[in-house]
Amino acid sequence: MIIMIYLKFLNIILQFFKELNQMSKNDSGVDLCNLVDTIVQCKLRKQYLTWGECSTFFASQNIFNDESNSIKIRWQNLIITRNLECKLSGNLSVKQKLFTDITYHRDELLQYYFPHILYLVPSF
Repeated sequence: MIIMIYLKFLNIILQFFKELNQMSKNDSGVDLCNLVDTIVQCKLRKQYLTWGECSTFFASQNIFNDESNSIKIRWQNLIITRNLECKLSGNLSVKQKLFTDITYHRDELLQYYFPHILYLVPSF
């Protein structure tokens, strides 16, 4: 198990972390992170989850390395967690090899993910 930090509650760390990892100051789409190689986005939807709803999350995977003047993959593991009732849209299904898709019952997401700062997910 890897401890994942719920970034949206850690405002001081979050700003420094976002700057260091070249993430958007407004919304990186990242909800959880192990600060090493994994970022997670959690979604609770009634019907479909679309690529557009995850675009800032996917955009956070790469950063620009000034020293080598090249793009670097910052996060090797991208995980989307969602409720079972939510289906992936066609454009997300086609790109499913780019991320790990983990589903939970709606009640589990509401009970365990949303109220907690620390969250555990399986390691890869």
